[in-house]
Amino acid sequence: MRAGTSPSAFLLTGGAVATAVALGAALPVVAVAGGLAWGARIGFELVRGRGERVDAFALGDPWKRFVIDAQSAQGRYRRAVKRSRSGPMKERLEELGQRIDQAVLECWRVACQGDNLGGALGQLETDRVEAELAEARRDLGDARGGSTASLKATVEALEAQMRSAERLSDVWRSSRDRLRVLNAQLDEAVARAVELSVGAGGSVAAFGGLSDQVAEVVSDMESLRQALEETGGPDPAIAS
Repeated sequence: MRAGTSPSAFLLTGGAVATAVALGAALPVVAVAGGLAWGARIGFELVRGRGERVDAFALGDPWKRFVIDAQSAQGRYRRAVKRSRSGPMKERLEELGQRIDQAVLECWRVACQGDNLGGALGQLETDRVEAELAEARRDLGDARGGSTASLKATVEALEAQMRSAERLSDVWRSSRDRLRVLNAQLDEAVARAVELSVGAGGSVAAFGGLSDQVAEVVSDMESLRQALEETGGPDPAIAS
């Protein structure tokens, strides 16, 4: 279970243990405190996974389009399952459908983080900072005497802001591009599954490879989300 081994789980558990130690608790109490914190984190993840509502239209582009695309693939797949006859093929379709549902949920979580990062970029007001930096550099070039040190400090601060904005922008773009690829891979898997469901060029055994393919998409989406969380912090749209 990823929730139990996630960085946030370890941080929460460590915090609880440290607090208990600081308060002078006995070793058994410390162990219980850590266990309760770890259990609370697991419980939060399970509830979050069950109760999350995917709402593509709560996001801006391009993240909204990615979620809509994933939901469209999910809808096509569910219609294929509904049309299929009872038997081993339908059972495998239903099993694979659970992974596809998880992929859509992870796509939503990544999209929430990407949208949140885009909002943070907008707040940095890079156009304004860039204009101020250009002005400060001109003033520094014309400066004489005691004002030089102050202007240098101003330029350095503004340059640091621009570097931060560039790093965030790079993460935003690379995350967008990566999610686009993962969505395409999900679409490909759904198309193949629909083809197999009508008996076109495959058998029940072929679903094993498809299941692995979708599982890899889910895993890559989880990794992408975790990387975005580390960059921009948890998104209220996900944590609520």
